[in-house]
Amino acid sequence: MEKVILVDDERMVAESIEKVVDWSACGVQLAGVYLNGFDALEAIRSLHPDIVITDIKMPVMSGLELIRQVREFDTHVEFIILSGYGEFELAKEAMKEGVKQFLLKPCSETEISETVNSAKKELSMRQRDSFYRTLGENWMKREGDKPNGEDDEAGVALPDGMAGIGVKNRHYYCLLLFLYSVGVHPAYF
Repeated sequence: MEKVILVDDERMVAESIEKVVDWSACGVQLAGVYLNGFDALEAIRSLHPDIVITDIKMPVMSGLELIRQVREFDTHVEFIILSGYGEFELAKEAMKEGVKQFLLKPCSETEISETVNSAKKELSMRQRDSFYRTLGENWMKREGDKPNGEDDEAGVALPDGMAGIGVKNRHYYCLLLFLYSVGVHPAYF
């Protein structure tokens, strides 16, 4: 279950979001609610959340500064920006930091839930892509292990649905991994 941290300097907004959203129905655990970016940064370092929902404009440390500082030690956190009307320039800056999810205040439970679910999908896709990219890179690095690029199948752990393909060459294997990672069903191989 993914962990979520909520950050908003307006106590009433933070408390209402905390109470109105059915976090377990979203398949996430609300790990903490923080009223400023500084406290949230410390919590992120210790709790390692998957998703951070943060107000973009706060005293002590803005949401943008929070994102920048977190990116220095953790690039896998998915951020959702809470933004008020007229904060479009700040939202554009957040996009430069890789933020893809935005909520305009005031927002409903449905909007928050849908955005959290969208962030979960983004995390899942990033994790899957990272896995296949790393697997492919590792196999390509090993290309020189065998003379003439020959390969055996010993120890090859194929993802579900790819067993029995009988891949003899790492280049083809990497191509198959790529096709599988972008959703091409193994039946088309």
